[in-house]
Amino acid sequence: MQFTSNDRLHAIGELATITDAKLLSKVALLFWDVLDEDYNSKDNNQDVSTERDSLFRNLNKMYSNNKIFNNKDNPYPTSQKAISVLNHMFKDENFDSPSMLDAIHIANKIGVDATPAILAFTTVLKDEEYTVCRAAAKALGEIESPAAIPALTEVLKHEDYSVRRAARDALITIVGPIAVPALIEALKDKDQYVRYVAVEALAKIEAAHPGSTTTAKQKDSGNSTIQAGSAEPTQKESDRGQ
Repeated sequence: MQFTSNDRLHAIGELATITDAKLLSKVALLFWDVLDEDYNSKDNNQDVSTERDSLFRNLNKMYSNNKIFNNKDNPYPTSQKAISVLNHMFKDENFDSPSMLDAIHIANKIGVDATPAILAFTTVLKDEEYTVCRAAAKALGEIESPAAIPALTEVLKHEDYSVRRAARDALITIVGPIAVPALIEALKDKDQYVRYVAVEALAKIEAAHPGSTTTAKQKDSGNSTIQAGSAEPTQKESDRGQ
């Protein structure tokens, strides 16, 4: 019997709804095996790409909604296969699947370094369509990776206010001690709004991790003391692009 592409997509969706832990773990392993096979075949026709996107989308839902995949005591582990497939894909400069975001989310859940894929995804922030930029900034905030900070900082200069606001919210979500150097650098930016967001983010880090910004400032003595509001933009600046 010959199965069509729609048959396979329907089967993927149905299998992903299984609730039994043992069976669901086997389904996840099957999905990773198919992804591995598809990826190694280098076949990028429309049907294969659509199937790959569906597999990643459903795997992301499975990993998000089922604690068994995030439990170190899980008797039905799939992480080893997942890590192998994700590492292989993230190291490939040609991996530009639309499901990259799903892959990154899964990687974050199982401890895979998704930095190369995150850096590749940040290129979407340069899209000419502002709605695409805004969605990408929001997605990067949900990933919460410091690797996205430099690109998001640049987006604070975007002409559209909603994009700048999405980048600001993402930066404030991501911030932690590891983000301090990039934010210190942003304090020197010519754009007042960029400086304001950097101050806001650094103040949040200092509140959560006292002393973490002081050391960084000592290494970069050209910057002034970080105080919330010290680089607050004017009304005209904060409203631009609305």
